[in-house]
Amino acid sequence: MKDFDCSACCGTHARSSGETGVILVAGLERMKGGSRISFVCGYRALAYAREGNAMLKAVGGKISSPREDIVKGVDRIVAEARRRGGR
Repeated sequence: MKDFDCSACCGTHARSSGETGVILVAGLERMKGGSRISFVCGYRALAYAREGNAMLKAVGGKISSPREDIVKGVDRIVAEARRRGGR
């Protein structure tokens, strides 16, 4: 394949796609004219998603924002800190 790095093997080979289970894309990096995609599968994907959800819930609780407004809440706190002379 011309557009893909076919030698980037870093995992177990599944016999079928059903063995993989849930696939969660954890990151995307641009590098050397291409991209590196990080992902987790199966129970690891569920654990990763649960950890992320727990972190969002904890942050939301600390800044009194529901999950869907966490970014706005953090932006508000950062803007307030900057107005007060913070970074």
